[in-house]
Amino acid sequence: HEYKDKDEKSRYIWTTFSKDQVDLNYANYRVMVAILDVLLFYVQKGAKLIRLDAIAFLWKEIGSNCIHLPQTHEAIQLMRDVIHKVAPEIIIITETNVPHKENISYFGSGDDEAQMVYNFALPPLAAHTLLSSDTSKLKSWVDSLTLPSDKVCFFNFIASHDGCGLRPVSDILEPKEIKRVIDFVEENGGYVSYRAMGDGYKSPYELNASYIDIISKKDEEIKIRAKKFMVIQALKLVMPGVPGVYFHSLVGSISDEDAVKSTGILRSINRQKFNYDFLCEEIEQSGTLRNLIFNHYKRLLGIRKNEPSFDPYGKFETLQAENELFVLKRYKDDDNFGILTINNFSNMPISYQLPGFLEEPYELIYESKIEGDSIEIEAYDTLWIKYKRRVDED
Repeated sequence: HEYKDKDEKSRYIWTTFSKDQVDLNYANYRVMVAILDVLLFYVQKGAKLIRLDAIAFLWKEIGSNCIHLPQTHEAIQLMRDVIHKVAPEIIIITETNVPHKENISYFGSGDDEAQMVYNFALPPLAAHTLLSSDTSKLKSWVDSLTLPSDKVCFFNFIASHDGCGLRPVSDILEPKEIKRVIDFVEENGGYVSYRAMGDGYKSPYELNASYIDIISKKDEEIKIRAKKFMVIQALKLVMPGVPGVYFHSLVGSISDEDAVKSTGILRSINRQKFNYDFLCEEIEQSGTLRNLIFNHYKRLLGIRKNEPSFDPYGKFETLQAENELFVLKRYKDDDNFGILTINNFSNMPISYQLPGFLEEPYELIYESKIEGDSIEIEAYDTLWIKYKRRVDED
């Protein structure tokens, strides 16, 4: 972009994303030292997690695409070394909205770069799963998740102040599957942001809508919208790693279309501003979207925080089930105790044959003992079944 200096001369400065985000020249050691000073200032003020935003684009080199360069990984290692020299408890988290295989490269060797990496593939993949009632791609992806050490984990999220990125699933979903999600969002009043590819072609980059409007129609019954939304939020809460809850998800916000009109910025659609008293009234009003989502979210979070099987560094395993069901077993070290999580991504109740290793199964969300060898999961519902492992099972 072109800027004017103090003498009104034109200066062209590198801006990877937009005019209001000027890139820095980290090849200049003075810049690097200044940034390290800022990071240490955050540490001094009590920061526990430090997010390195869009870090994949940090280093600039003429003739390259300026993404994922070796110098970028070295810069992250330097930042971590400096921070951990004075505060080894600080967690470094990288935010790199890129295809999944590229994203997880920021774990490094498992003990030299990020301790947490944003799990960017989860939001669009979850949307595809619900809109298609097909968990096969989700299951295959979860089965492929690996970590370079037991000192790192994923940061799982579904929505944020930005849009729902599509690039992270470019190596997971077929183009026609991504297009189906795009078509649904556009037909539902949402937007799609594109990025220029340099040859005149534009590629879809992210979906701009509140997440509930990405996966449910605005004219659907409120209870159905809430259930669709919460089955995906529940999925996030059981995924291996640390869950992050966007405030607008917690309080069930819909798309703020007026904000887009007033700002001209598509991302404003998911950044609604609140009057606190009015928000509280909406949450407390029985049967509203905010009321249904907030109360159910609170219940799930209250259960989750007391269950050791949901340890961010704990183990996980998918189990076979009907294509509409996603079944994930979470447990700690020895698998003597665990939680079987079941998500129904269809609009019909589905029966599930319980595994033989379950002893004294107890459903945590509905607080009920489970009798028999099968269980029915209602449409767009979630079950968390706590169990002991049968001694006679291998």
